[in-house]
Amino acid sequence: MELLHEPIPGVLELRARVTEDSRGSFAETFSRRTMAKFGVDMEFCQDNESYSATKGTVRGLHLQTEPHAQGKLVRVLQGAIFDVAVDVRPDSPTFREHATIELAAGDNRAVWIPPGFAHGFCTLADHTVVTYKVTTSTPPRPSEASGSTIPNSRSPGRSSATPPCCPTRTLPPHRSPRF
Repeated sequence: MELLHEPIPGVLELRARVTEDSRGSFAETFSRRTMAKFGVDMEFCQDNESYSATKGTVRGLHLQTEPHAQGKLVRVLQGAIFDVAVDVRPDSPTFREHATIELAAGDNRAVWIPPGFAHGFCTLADHTVVTYKVTTSTPPRPSEASGSTIPNSRSPGRSSATPPCCPTRTLPPHRSPRF
């Protein structure tokens, strides 16, 4: 794996090195040793996968609070996404800043989102499959350790990162406080 970009300290855009031959290709999509070289020392405990049938589907922004805060390694297996990570750590120098990246199947890229960030994405294609490895398990009662926010909500000093292809309102307002 190689580090392509670090838009906010700790948020890493990565690319797997691909070896091709007459049979097809092979790529190492995660290496703990390589991630440690980038300053990320974590252990994954759960893999998640989401399928979105239609272009413009928004998932998130979701966040998990301590002690269940999750780091996530996100990849696209089919389709494409506009991915967003927002720093929600109040004591961070990048508090409320966001990073965006487009990921697509076949581009061999991934994004590492550390604990303390809200995360979400908008699908850019029909039939999109996203997989992500997480550093903490989903708690028995997820509502006690997670939250969400409306992606287009505006706060002082923050502009919306939602692309034009996505709906302007994506989550029920009673469950999604403005950030």
